[in-house]
Amino acid sequence: MENDNQETYYNAHNPFEPQKQTRPGFLTVLCVLTFIGSGFGVLGNLLYAFIAKDLTNYPSPFSNPILDEMLLKMSEVAPWKYALLAFLSVGSIIGAVFMLYMKKQGFHIYTVAQILILFLSPLLMLNTMNPGIWSILFTALFIGLYALHYKKMTWNLKDDNETESL
Repeated sequence: MENDNQETYYNAHNPFEPQKQTRPGFLTVLCVLTFIGSGFGVLGNLLYAFIAKDLTNYPSPFSNPILDEMLLKMSEVAPWKYALLAFLSVGSIIGAVFMLYMKKQGFHIYTVAQILILFLSPLLMLNTMNPGIWSILFTALFIGLYALHYKKMTWNLKDDNETESL
């Protein structure tokens, strides 16, 4: 059974046989960039969750007052806050995987995770609700670029409408 919002492509050799929808190349690029960025988010936040308290104990060859103040603030953050941000980064990765399989659920998972990361990061780390302008721009850019592919995605979670070239 075909979904109404899913485009169907036909093979010139057999025009009566509906073909599986192919995933747009740009969507693949976006997902790979999300895997890289959110993967670093997971690894970095998990690393900070375990070593944040000890950051000020190690000498740094690049030590300066600004860096020392930043490391001091990072060491005062509770480990569960870093773990929460790592969990949200995993949510972004899960959303990207769903979108890689052309599922609309992935867009919603990704969007919620990114908006929570956008506002919770400064709130948990700096006790302010003011995200940086670059964070806002990159989050809006990625959500907007993913939204361009939203109409080609489906709500159907079954395997019968999977895309080719996975």
